Amino acid sequence: MYTALKKARQNGVVLLLLLATVCLGLYSDAFLFSDKRIWLTLLVNFIFFVPLAAGMVTWPAIIYCSRGTWTDGMERAALRAFWFVPVSMLLLIFLWFGKAYWAPWPQMVAMHPIWLSSEFIFARAAVALMVFILLATFFVKRYSNKLLGTFLILSYCIAFTIIGFDFVMGPKPNWYSALFGGYFFISGLYAAITAWTLAYTFAKELKTEVLEDLTKLIITFSLLTTYLMYSQLIVIWYENLPGETPFILMRLNLEPWKYFSAWILGVVYLGPLVLFLTRRARTSRMFVKIVCVILLAGLWLERWWLVVPGVQGGYPRPGLLELISGVAFASLFLLIYNLSRIDYGRAK
Repeated sequence: MYTALKKARQNGVVLLLLLATVCLGLYSDAFLFSDKRIWLTLLVNFIFFVPLAAGMVTWPAIIYCSRGTWTDGMERAALRAFWFVPVSMLLLIFLWFGKAYWAPWPQMVAMHPIWLSSEFIFARAAVALMVFILLATFFVKRYSNKLLGTFLILSYCIAFTIIGFDFVMGPKPNWYSALFGGYFFISGLYAAITAWTLAYTFAKELKTEVLEDLTKLIITFSLLTTYLMYSQLIVIWYENLPGETPFILMRLNLEPWKYFSAWILGVVYLGPLVLFLTRRARTSRMFVKIVCVILLAGLWLERWWLVVPGVQGGYPRPGLLELISGVAFASLFLLIYNLSRIDYGRAK
């Protein structure tokens, strides 16, 4: 009875937070649907929360397919994020209606009439997400199916490679990077393992060895994410590609982007290596919880840093609107996560 009341209280708090942020947004002058800023903010939340939720469903498949036995049944905490993934289809529909305000494709159709048509761009993203949702639905019911887990991992990589190319590189059509698809889904898995670790810190019976393994994965994927971004930038630098150098010049030399670049490098890319350097730091429930919150906030800012500087008319720094939208989507994610009661398959 006490547990049920506690859950109801938590859901009530999250719901009130969600309603409060929505009401604040509705009274904000910036919340005009003809304003490019609101559509860019919606795009940032789409490319942050959807790979995060889908990645939380994918991580148990990764561990199971690699024969990991150290998770001690905590896969359920990750799989509960499954129900947020179908919400992504609604976000995709909203982005479709606002494409004229944030996407350059309507003006570029003559260059590649089929590939850059808005219909084909949104159709392939929708199909990729639907395939992932279908596989994830079967996986959470039959967790011990290794073949199904393998296809789920593959579908995650393909889906978010497509979304990364179209929805992150797309708004800046003069910037090309064959590595960016890999960077996007790897950084999505980085955000997902961070969110999974944060969820585990709220467990009643927390095992320090499991928490330490999770923090080591955070370190690993932060360094892998850093390496993939460095691999893109170093090629642009030493080849001096005129069409791609603005990506570096704007983010490393112009204000305020250069300050955010330094913050992302120090906190998101290299921060876990320093913050989780000692075993005491990796096994402290409260310290890990604080670091995970900071990293998730930093990864949201990293998505904003990827999209907004390259779009003409993009707001130069996150403001009240961005804060409101981020809190609103985080509240919606937490509400769906807390209400998730699906009977997941057997976890070993």
